[in-house]
Amino acid sequence: MSTYLTYRSYRECDLPGVLRLWEEEAGWGSLTPETWRQWYIDTPHGPCTTVVGVDDAGQIAGQEIFTPSVLTVGGCEVRALRLSAPILAKSLRSGSARSREHPVIRLYVVGAEAAAAAGFGLVYALPEHAWLPFFRWSQRLGIPRGDFAISEYRCVALPLASIGATVARASRGLLARQAEDFGADYDELWQTAVDTFPIQCGVVRSRSWLRFKNGGRIMIETREPGSGALVGYAAIKRKTGLIADILARSPGELPAVLAACAGAVAEAQHAGTVFPFAALQAMETSTLRPALHELGFEPVAYKFAFVCATLDPGLSCEAVMPDRWYVNPGD
Repeated sequence: MSTYLTYRSYRECDLPGVLRLWEEEAGWGSLTPETWRQWYIDTPHGPCTTVVGVDDAGQIAGQEIFTPSVLTVGGCEVRALRLSAPILAKSLRSGSARSREHPVIRLYVVGAEAAAAAGFGLVYALPEHAWLPFFRWSQRLGIPRGDFAISEYRCVALPLASIGATVARASRGLLARQAEDFGADYDELWQTAVDTFPIQCGVVRSRSWLRFKNGGRIMIETREPGSGALVGYAAIKRKTGLIADILARSPGELPAVLAACAGAVAEAQHAGTVFPFAALQAMETSTLRPALHELGFEPVAYKFAFVCATLDPGLSCEAVMPDRWYVNPGD
C-alpha cells in the first residue's frame, strides 16, 4: 500500500476526481454533478465537510464525507455531523487499519479537526456493523477526536404477509396516508415529542430536514380521524423495507403510529403495489422496542451499530452517550 497521500478539504475543482472515485472504486454506481450538489452541497444546514486524499499523481484516491445536522442535547441545539463510509482506491485498501497512518484514519482525523475548527460539537455515525473494530481501535490508538461511544442494536422484522387484523386493531383508528409535503404541524410534532418522550439527545426533525432526508423513501403520515391532527409518521426505504425514521407525539402513541404505517404498506401491497421487500424491518432501540414487540416484529440475523464522539470540549460526553439518544437508521 502506498502511504503517501496529501489530505485536505474538498475544493470545487475536485469534483471530477471525486465522481471518478465514486464510480470506479465505491461499487455504488455513478453519481452526477447534480446529485452530488443535491446530496452534499445544498443540505438544510449547509455544505458537507468533505476531505480528500490526493496521491503523487494528483488523483483523488480517497474521500470522507461529514453531513451536517442539528441535534437537541439537553434542550440546547448543537451543530453535528454524520460520518459516511469512506471511499478508497483499491490500491489503498491493504495494510492495517490499526495504524494511525492508515488512509481511513487520516481522512477522519483531518475531517474531524476541520469540523471542530468550524464549530461543530459532535460527530456520529450509523456504520455497517463490520466497521465497529475501526472505531474501537481509534479509541485505543489515541486518535485525535476519536474517543467514540459505541452501541449495538438488533434488527427485527415483520413479514408483510403477517400484517392483518392484529395490526389493524393496534392502529387505534388512525388514518395513514402518503405524505405529500411537510407543513408546520411537523415542526409542532417534533417539539411535542421532545417534551413528552422526553428526547434528551437526537437529530432535530425539522420540516427542511425531513424533506432532505426522505425524498426517495415511502413517507407515511398518521392523523386523527376527526380533527386531522398529525400524530406521527414513518419513513421506509423503498428497496429494503427498513424503517429509516419514525416519530409519534408521545411514547404511548408509537405502537398505533407503527401499526397504522405498517397497515398502509400492506394495504398498498394488496392493491397491487409491488414492493422489492417481503418484510418491514426496524432497528430495535429501547424506545421503539415495546411498539415493535406489540406488533410481532421478530429478530433477524443483522445488527445495527451507532457511534458518536464529541468535538467540542465544552460538550459533556455523558450528555450524548448512546443510551440518551432518540435514534433511527436514517438519522
